[in-house]
Amino acid sequence: RLHQPYRAPLAPGLSEVLALNDQTSQYPGLLGVAISGAGSTLIAFTLGDQAAREAIGRAMVERMASCGISAKSLNLEVDRCGRTINT
Repeated sequence: RLHQPYRAPLAPGLSEVLALNDQTSQYPGLLGVAISGAGSTLIAFTLGDQAAREAIGRAMVERMASCGISAKSLNLEVDRCGRTINT
């Protein structure tokens, strides 16, 4: 939330996707959306089932498309194992 308002005007669609943070009640399982790293990747943190995650991804892609930006959504699981060393 510190740097995103300054970057949002620089990237078409970013403000629209970040607005999902104010609409979490409309997207079951959505915890929040943010710029990932330095950008241009966006990330959504979610709880819930596959269908809910896919709906959030579609909403993000549709908001980018409404601004003329082609995007894709990847639905990835969190690594719950951490680092492992095989000897």
